[in-house]
Amino acid sequence: MHRSLRVAGRQLSDADRLVDALFVDNPLPIVMLDQEGRFIRINDAALRLSGYSSAGDLLGKKFEVVVSENEQKKSKVFAKQAFKGQVQTFESAITHKEGYRVDLQVSLVPVRRSEDDEVEALMAIFQDISDTKRSIERIRYLAYYDDMTGIPNRKFFRDQLENALLLADYNRSRIAVLLVDIDRFKIYNDTFGHDAGNVLLLQAAERLTHCVSNHDVLARMEGDEFAIFYTDVSGRDEVQEHIDRIRAAFQTPFECQGFTIAMTVSIGAALNEKPGVDADTLMKRADVALSRAKEMGRDTYQFYMESMEQGALDRLTLETHLRSALLRNEFELYYQPQVNIVTGEVVGAEGLLRWNHPERGIIMPQEFIGLAEETGLIVPIGEFVVAEACRQAVRWREQGLPCLPISVNLSLRQFLQPNLAERIEQILRETGMEPYRLELEITESATSDVQYAKRVLQNLTKLGVQICIDDFGTGYSSLNYLRRFPISRLKIDRSFVRDVMNDQQDAQIVKTIIAMARHLNLKVIAEGVENEDQQRFLEQHQCHEAQGYLYGKPMPAAEFAAWLAARRA
Repeated sequence: MHRSLRVAGRQLSDADRLVDALFVDNPLPIVMLDQEGRFIRINDAALRLSGYSSAGDLLGKKFEVVVSENEQKKSKVFAKQAFKGQVQTFESAITHKEGYRVDLQVSLVPVRRSEDDEVEALMAIFQDISDTKRSIERIRYLAYYDDMTGIPNRKFFRDQLENALLLADYNRSRIAVLLVDIDRFKIYNDTFGHDAGNVLLLQAAERLTHCVSNHDVLARMEGDEFAIFYTDVSGRDEVQEHIDRIRAAFQTPFECQGFTIAMTVSIGAALNEKPGVDADTLMKRADVALSRAKEMGRDTYQFYMESMEQGALDRLTLETHLRSALLRNEFELYYQPQVNIVTGEVVGAEGLLRWNHPERGIIMPQEFIGLAEETGLIVPIGEFVVAEACRQAVRWREQGLPCLPISVNLSLRQFLQPNLAERIEQILRETGMEPYRLELEITESATSDVQYAKRVLQNLTKLGVQICIDDFGTGYSSLNYLRRFPISRLKIDRSFVRDVMNDQQDAQIVKTIIAMARHLNLKVIAEGVENEDQQRFLEQHQCHEAQGYLYGKPMPAAEFAAWLAARRA
């Protein structure tokens, strides 16, 4: 009997020594917790993991002192289950003594004196998974977030939208998807470089973050296009408020490389009006609405309508034809006379682009210029316009007609070409056109980067060509900068001339532009003059020249030559 007790005691002692050896020398961090959750044993590996130098710093204290605050509730739940005799394995985290988070995989093993005894303690075995968690988070970040702006990407947006739509169908609520595109961003990117373009995108993303709540999702889709979906919207009126907030966020100019840049956005919006709409369909509808907003001249927005689907198909077809129009010589110039407002003498002509489509006939520029700018085709088309106007002016000279100056428009993208002056010089040389007879019309927006615009305009005027500011009064030109540009003429926009007789504000604007131009020793021409009352008003206020249907409509080259010859006779 005594011998059996001695053997049992020796076995128990051997087991305790084995447990001690495994506990103390184990490379894995291990602690023992009593039924109150207090530390009763801690091995050296656990001390190193938590940053404490002595077991005395923790013994007798509850485990909550080291467990991260947001992990404590979950850890207590698992500990409760472990004290019922069930081994528990879960992920948690502690706060290192130095203050940083350590992610762990935790195994809680119940400790009994015998199989029949209740659990008197827990052995907690830890494995540091911080590196693994960081790798997983990094992979997730790369998969779901945009590297450059730090906001979610297309994949994240689509996945979240799909889940939100399922919930919306269940709750009978509505979701609005908005696609936001920065107007003419490629021009800024090409002009200032990709690094500067990235800075602008970062600024744009930062502003858009202020237009969403925690319940909404903002993402960068690709390039300069962003997407937002708003949950639980009441209808279009609420979506309109969101759109107004986004547009207002872009009203303040952007700063880039010391320049102040005014950027606008086009927005397409779509709502899940009926249940069952999936994420891809709603995003496609917003994209169709965005395309329509761009077609309307940008800096605007459109809500999706079913009729737009056919419009999108027509636009795709138009783009396909536009790409081959230059090769097929389908573009031509019409010419509209410009006259001295006092004498009626023809003092010049403006070359206006027309697309002679083989199936649709004559297509006006407002139907395809926006598409040409978007696709980049505006540059070769613009060069055709300059070259054709020069060639035609030389032909008329050779035919004995008056050597009239010819005006043509330069698109913003053309103006921002780094080799613009060289291209114009080459055209003049190849066509034999006298430089002083060519007038290039640029919009006020082309002068927003003052130093760049000044340098380009100086290079052009060195060639001998004339410069005119087109659509004057509709932009934001500073008079201080305007007087420093080498320009010879201002053109008053037709929108002011149209209502000059019945709108006091327009009348005052026209009078101010004329007076200012004379003060700066610039000629001023008014476009869109259609009746004699408008002409008398302009003459009374000493406008130099005019252009419009009162004097002559835009005509093909042959018709204009005949009209000019008849007028001369």
